[in-house]
Amino acid sequence: VRLHDRTPAELTEADLLDAGDRLDRLAADGRHDPRLAAQLLEAGLGWVRAGSLGRTGDPGRLVGAELTERSLRLGLERAYRELAKRAPSRSERVALVVHANSVRPWTVV
Repeated sequence: VRLHDRTPAELTEADLLDAGDRLDRLAADGRHDPRLAAQLLEAGLGWVRAGSLGRTGDPGRLVGAELTERSLRLGLERAYRELAKRAPSRSERVALVVHANSVRPWTVV
């Protein structure tokens, strides 16, 4: 399933979980790609924000994150910070950290 060809509302939980399983298998083979992980987490966040509730009971997991807005945002923040560590230039690092900060869930102190 090509997730980027569809709107979040057109995706199903099965689409997301299938893509996540494929990405997990790549990571198990030593081919972890944080950029693909970030894209998949973005798709999952869009799906949740589009009002998709997923299955009842225990939410599925996507690249280590539950299919909940908070968990997906935390996963995205981690993915963007990992990409920032690998960025070839300072400007790219800064942009990725800013993006990580923008997706981080709000906390109340």
